[in-house]
Formats: sequence, C-alpha cells, structure tokens
Amino acid sequence: MREAAKPIVESLALLVPAERVWAALTSPRDLGLLTLGRVEMGAQPGMAFRWQWGVWAKLAPRGRAGSAVWKGAVLDVVPGSTLVLGPAGGGAGPPVVTLTLKGERGSTLVTVVQAATESAEDYEYGWADFLLRLKTNLETESLEQEVLARTLVKGTPADVYRAWLNPK
Repeated sequence: MREAAKPIVESLALLVPAERVWAALTSPRDLGLLTLGRVEMGAQPGMAFRWQWGVWAKLAPRGRAGSAVWKGAVLDVVPGSTLVLGPAGGGAGPPVVTLTLKGERGSTLVTVVQAATESAEDYEYGWADFLLRLKTNLETESLEQEVLARTLVKGTPADVYRAWLNPK
C-alpha cells in the first residue's frame, strides 16, 4: 500500500518586523529578487499570480521545464498575516500554499504550508530555500559593503556543525 502524501511545512524566524516581511511577500519586485526571476501578483483574492524562477529554470528535472513557472490565483488574504495561493478558479493546478506571519518585538516567524500533492518531492527543499533567501535579503538589506554566503544543507545540526568547522 502506498503511503499518503503529506503536506510540506517550513518555518523560519526573521529578525525583521512583520510589516517589512509582509511587504516583501506581496511585492512583485521583492519576490522577483527572491526567485531570481519575474513575479506578477497582486495581493487581493481572485487576482492571478505568476512566479517564474530565473536561474532555477535551468535546474528543473528533465521533462519538467515548466516547473520553473508557478501560476494560479490568490485565494485568500488577511493583510499583514496570511497569504493563500493556489489554482485559479478552484480547479486543478498548483498546490495550495499558505504563508503566515507572526510578528513579535521586531521579529517575525514565517510559516509556509503546502498542501499534500503526489509530486511533493519536487518541492522538498524549495520552501526552505525560499525562506532562507527571504531571511538573507531582508536581514541584510540595510548592510553596506558586506559579503554573505548562504547555502541549504541537508543534514542534522551536528553534521552541519562538523562541516562548518572542517576546513576542507
């Protein structure tokens, strides 16, 4: 018997006020910087959206060149806290994704929940990488003349710690 698909849930704390995080998640310009591509979106229910991942298009699995484009509709919006994206007209299409913000004292917890799909493996690390890009861009936008390196590593905290300390 095949195991049922599970939703993808990713969360990350940002040292940025919730207002700025919300502005980034609803701004085509900011989202375009995060996806290294182009985003068309209005943060109003019923509005169409189209996210095109720039350099990621070259990394799409064989036969899935279209997977670098995500399009659908904004299903629901609670300004400042919740953005729900999914298929246009409630039909078949992209999975439903809910982004929620919880701000407290100048920091924000961002959570992404993607509904279970048969092709969940296509998104396994995508949302974690998206949140890491969001954190990096927003936490460093006021820094000048800084060089930052970031990467998404699959491993336990102990593995990452050992890798960070290893000069090789």
